[in-house]
Amino acid sequence: MGLDVGGWTEEDIQAAADIKLPMDLRREDVEPLDEILNKYPDLQQVAQKIAQEPLAQGTMGNYKGVLKKFKQFCSEHKEYDYGKITEKALLHFITLQVKQGAGFAYLCKLKPALVLLLEMQTGRSEAFTERVSRWLAGAKRLAAKKRGPTKKAKEVKLELLQGMVSKYVTPHEGNISGVDVFKFRTIMRLVVEYFTFCRFSDYQKLRAKHMELVGGDILVTFPSSKNDQYHNGQSTLLKENGTEFCPVRLIKLYYKRFGWQFGAASRDEAYLFCMMRKSGGLRYGDGKHVASASKAREELQQLMKEMGGDGAGVTDKSFKMLGVTKSLEAGLTVEEAALHGRWRTTTMPLTYKHNSMEYKAGVAEKIPH
Repeated sequence: MGLDVGGWTEEDIQAAADIKLPMDLRREDVEPLDEILNKYPDLQQVAQKIAQEPLAQGTMGNYKGVLKKFKQFCSEHKEYDYGKITEKALLHFITLQVKQGAGFAYLCKLKPALVLLLEMQTGRSEAFTERVSRWLAGAKRLAAKKRGPTKKAKEVKLELLQGMVSKYVTPHEGNISGVDVFKFRTIMRLVVEYFTFCRFSDYQKLRAKHMELVGGDILVTFPSSKNDQYHNGQSTLLKENGTEFCPVRLIKLYYKRFGWQFGAASRDEAYLFCMMRKSGGLRYGDGKHVASASKAREELQQLMKEMGGDGAGVTDKSFKMLGVTKSLEAGLTVEEAALHGRWRTTTMPLTYKHNSMEYKAGVAEKIPH
């Protein structure tokens, strides 16, 4: 090809050529882009790659569900054109979604998804009028009346997580090869979520090189997350605390068990939440492949069962919330919690805090009487 584009290899560009425009947009629907690419055909492959990155992957996945339904709606109602969206089509579509029992969360995706579609097609979004916005707001209020109160992930006790470490990891500290790799993989994840306030999806992206030894501590750099859509990377420091329940100690044992290297300089690309393989009767971590979310849920439930706890409603988020709750109760300010958890606002830590009945009673007693 002989085309040099921002450090991409020819293989990158060739792969991009096979990618479709997002959300099944037809080339003729994107008139400004079509005009540019007709005039400058050497930009076509680059444009196709750019087209895949207008939003975070998770967001695009949510939007595609809405737009798939809208496209089907237009094909079933011949008076509407998916390529030329009108106010009437939007009002009809929203009303039909409510009739079919669309939930509140789904309706919240409608406007951003359809506005994005309009802007991709014409560069404008006039069809999504104030009337449509008011109609959608009414639909969302109607759906909100039908949903129950939002439930947080089930609360767990710190003693449970500490007990997992004591029972399944500590006995093998002198000979870490004897540890159950599946339980160790789960416990490692839960401990990091507890101490860093990270999401499962954030942990799933961590590779060995993302943890750096800093003196006796470890700096964890999350390459991307929900609130870091441009992949700038966000870091949180884990301190060595000298106890059995020490994240630094546990992480070092985990790296030792699988033979991984710390730090960016090592260029160790192994996923921390890796798949487990067996060779010659021995288990090893296949760092080239990340394990699935379903496997994480399955192993967490099994571990809860073996610990004698009720796993119903317990998720990875339970351990993230446990870390936030315990930290705030120990005197961490919301500003400090937001910094440690890599949140942009100080209100976020409070949404993850479990308020016990004792805490609520203490607050109630402070009301003047």
